[in-house]
Amino acid sequence: VYKRQVWGAFLAMAHLARGEPDRARANALTACAEDDRLHLPRLALAGAEVVLEDTDAARRAVRECLRVRPDLDRIEVESMLGRRIGGVVLGLMDEARGQTGDTATR
Repeated sequence: VYKRQVWGAFLAMAHLARGEPDRARANALTACAEDDRLHLPRLALAGAEVVLEDTDAARRAVRECLRVRPDLDRIEVESMLGRRIGGVVLGLMDEARGQTGDTATR
């Protein structure tokens, strides 16, 4: 059911790994448009927006990701995005949840 969305999310992650954040953003946006019930494309989009230094877009992607998967945790974020990009996304998750400092997402 979610084949194209999952594939799009992982393709976006591959583009991030290759240093191609614009292509990552494009693939993540396409995957997000397919269905609004899967968090992986939104997580990939948040990562791409972080790399592209578009903090407002990253915040929106994080909020959408948390809408779909409110229990998203540090392990999954860092497994998908790595520690550097994942750390920024985790900070945005804390912000979206109204938390500061060392929280459950850490």
